Amino acid sequence: MSNFHKNSNENNKHTPKGFDFAVNNTYAVRDEQGISRYDQRESLPKGAFVDGSSAPLSSGDGDIYILIDQGGGSINASWGNVSYNDWVRNNGGFWNKVTP
Repeated sequence: MSNFHKNSNENNKHTPKGFDFAVNNTYAVRDEQGISRYDQRESLPKGAFVDGSSAPLSSGDGDIYILIDQGGGSINASWGNVSYNDWVRNNGGFWNKVTP
């Protein structure tokens, strides 16, 4: 096991002091007064538009796609529990929604 924070899994990371209630899709910043706080991300991660009725082009850790409906019917089961127009990110095992 590594002692580097960047190499730790989520179960082994601590919650920074004062940030117990931070929500998903936020990040820690030090503002203009030198005070640490969480900000909401203003943009979604860059991803490729793909037809959600087709299987994923690749499923590597960190791959990001935006699922669109090109008339192929329902979402391909390989995507898991997602919907058309979702941003999805692979965590190396399954797809997670990144909600706009």
